[in-house]
Amino acid sequence: MRIVRTIVLAAALAAAGCSSSSKKADAGGPNLNCGGASQACLMGVVSTADTADSANPTGVADAALSLADGTFLGTANAQGWYFVKNVPAGAAVPVCFEAPGYARRCRNVAAAGGQNVQVSNTGLLQRTPLAGSLDPAVGGTIAVDAATTIFFPPGAACLAAGAAPAASPVACALTPIVAADDVQLGASPGSFVGQQTGGAVSQLVTGGMMEIVCQDGSSAKVNVCAGQTARVRFPVDGATCANTGLHPETMVSWGYDEVAGVWKQYGTFTKTCGADTSDSYYEGAVSHFSYWNADNPTLTTCATGKVLDASGAPVLGALVTCNGDRTAGDGYQGPSETYTNASGAFCVPVRVSSTFECIARKGAFVSDPLTGHSGASALACGAVGCTALGNFTLTDPLARIVLTWGATPRDLDSHLVGADYATGGTNVWYGDKGALLAPPFVNLDTDDTSGYGPEIVSFVRGATAQKYRYCVDRYSTDVMDISASGAVVDAFLGGAHVEVAVP
Repeated sequence: MRIVRTIVLAAALAAAGCSSSSKKADAGGPNLNCGGASQACLMGVVSTADTADSANPTGVADAALSLADGTFLGTANAQGWYFVKNVPAGAAVPVCFEAPGYARRCRNVAAAGGQNVQVSNTGLLQRTPLAGSLDPAVGGTIAVDAATTIFFPPGAACLAAGAAPAASPVACALTPIVAADDVQLGASPGSFVGQQTGGAVSQLVTGGMMEIVCQDGSSAKVNVCAGQTARVRFPVDGATCANTGLHPETMVSWGYDEVAGVWKQYGTFTKTCGADTSDSYYEGAVSHFSYWNADNPTLTTCATGKVLDASGAPVLGALVTCNGDRTAGDGYQGPSETYTNASGAFCVPVRVSSTFECIARKGAFVSDPLTGHSGASALACGAVGCTALGNFTLTDPLARIVLTWGATPRDLDSHLVGADYATGGTNVWYGDKGALLAPPFVNLDTDDTSGYGPEIVSFVRGATAQKYRYCVDRYSTDVMDISASGAVVDAFLGGAHVEVAVP
């Protein structure tokens, strides 16, 4: 075994010396390799949409992360876990996640400068297979069913990279998000904030949406030709279609702008209700392909609360999401979200005169939901009279150790041993990954066996106050010396980056 080094975590959580090779924090403060005030690190798991809130999410292997402008950030490992650096700091940084077979999803992440941000709810929705085959010169309809279709007029399909007409045949993947389906709605891009034609920004309530991805016979991306439109349909829940409170007869059409991280107003979608979800839909014209959404602006008031850990300490950077309670007569469909500050406090917009439900997340930790009823007066955050929800409780990691490396060796292994190991205490490794909700309250999130990492060891409250020894083992033999692996070990206390170690 070749050992990377000692990492000091805290007075209560410290590692005993494994070696002396390191790059220590400066005497004046932590080594903010995440970029000081200008950059952040992001960590989390890209999962399937139906397991996004699970303590054991189903990871999406090799998902790619990028900024919305196309800047590549990194790739998740075979279990969906990722750790990326050099992310520009900002209150709402659009970060995009994508993988073959899944709809692309961009989220606005609160990336605090110099912090390691645990990104919540990056669940991806499985993309529908490519369907249809039409001659773009002739035009025609591509349909999954009566409620999920796209119609091209003759000559309206052009290559996304330029004005050249698309080659035959054209096929499209039409991936709808039914607003009544909480799993699907939770996988929608961005947040439900729209920029109206006149520039005003408002909270939105939704009737549904769809991702549109098309390609021609040479597998080149296809878009709508400049100056033309295509017509689309995307489904409405058949059981609630007739409810005009949830699904008005007409709704504003919005296209998602990934770079700006907002929905932008275009035209109008019109509703048709059939026998069930397969023939109930909104329909309208679109001028380009992206996510399209049937939404209406709404008046909002505010809801406040705090997110605390199990010991009552505030949790920084928890994601709080609120949505209308559709089981109530005054519910609605249109999630709003925000992040907690250093005091664990938050304020989030909710629709006026409505019953709503909120939930807090950080990483794999999720609170119980709390329900509230909003007042009738439109209020902004900071005003007197916001609906007080009280406290949400979840467990926030005290500390983390993150191992990343290069393409080879394919398999490095993290090992964490407590001073109590000799008496049957802590020993966390791929053979026993530990646990966060029970002793030892230390967990190895993932065992990466295909190069790069990350492998992440997390500590939560309940972990024994003792010295811990963290070591790295070269398991595979495709590189004989671990110093040639590019291995880096990053340590974090809360979100702060406190040390970097190299072999």
